[in-house]
Amino acid sequence: VGIRRQRQMCIRDRGKPVVSNVTEGPLFSLARLTDGGTGNLDYFLGYPAEPHPIQITLDLGEATTFNRVTLHTFFNGRAYESYEVQVSDDGKVFETVANRYEKPEKAAADVAHDFETRDARYVRVVTRGCKENVFDSFSRITEIQVFNK
Repeated sequence: VGIRRQRQMCIRDRGKPVVSNVTEGPLFSLARLTDGGTGNLDYFLGYPAEPHPIQITLDLGEATTFNRVTLHTFFNGRAYESYEVQVSDDGKVFETVANRYEKPEKAAADVAHDFETRDARYVRVVTRGCKENVFDSFSRITEIQVFNK
C-alpha cells in the first residue's frame, strides 16, 4: 500500500562465465549462478567454505555500470548465506561493497545490496557458507544478479 517500485535494469549477466576456488557438486555447478533460476533447488553447491571462504567471481565481459547486486540463496525459513560482495575493474584488486555475515533479523531467500554507482567488470562473492542448515561449510547460492537501478 503506497509503495513506489523503483525501476531497475538487470545487467545481461545471464550465462556469463563464473569461476571459483573450490570444489563444486557435479549436479550443482557454478553455471547455476547465472542461469536465471532462483528456485530453492537450483543452487550451486560449493565446499568447503571453512576454514577459508569460497570466492565466486562473475565476469561481466566488459566494464559495466551498476549499483545493485542481488543474491538469491537457499531458504528454509532459518538458513542464511554468510558472505561479502566485492567488485573489480581488473579482476585482481577487489573492493567490498556489501556484506551479510550475521543472521538477519528476518531471513529471506533474496537480498538486494545497493551501493554507489560504479563501472566494473567483475563481481565476486566471498562466502563463508549457508549457515543454520545441514553443513555450515557448504555454499548454497541460487543466483547472482547485477542491476543498474
